Amino acid sequence: GPDLESFADNDTLGLTASEWMNILNGYTKVGYWVVDIATGMVRWSPRTYEIHGLPYDEGHVPMTEAIKKYHPEDMPILMSLLEQAIESKCGFSFQLRLIDAAGAVKDVASVAAFKTDDQGEEKLYGIFHEVTPAHKGVPTLHSVAY
Repeated sequence: GPDLESFADNDTLGLTASEWMNILNGYTKVGYWVVDIATGMVRWSPRTYEIHGLPYDEGHVPMTEAIKKYHPEDMPILMSLLEQAIESKCGFSFQLRLIDAAGAVKDVASVAAFKTDDQGEEKLYGIFHEVTPAHKGVPTLHSVAY
């Protein structure tokens, strides 16, 4: 997959972060999420709901419920990452198994960062995507220009 952590480089090679995200979305469908640490509630983008096999809801998901959507063997890994990130005020990355609403096991990856906003509220936020087998076949031109 793409090296998502390279966005930590401040050299965007003359392009905006938005332009890079547009091309990344052409490679893999990327969702976004934000955790309000004080409340333990998570907000998901429409694509994140889609990867989970759920209809989009603008409301919040309790972090405890979001964690339960992972494979039982992967839940402790995710819980440990979240606890360490909150305690150390840092980000993390992972590739774990998600069980979607239909019961299908999906490999998903996320890269997260920690932030204290202007109101002093602490948040974890990140990008989220399904990891799919490498693209195979004949190279093709994209029909859409970014």
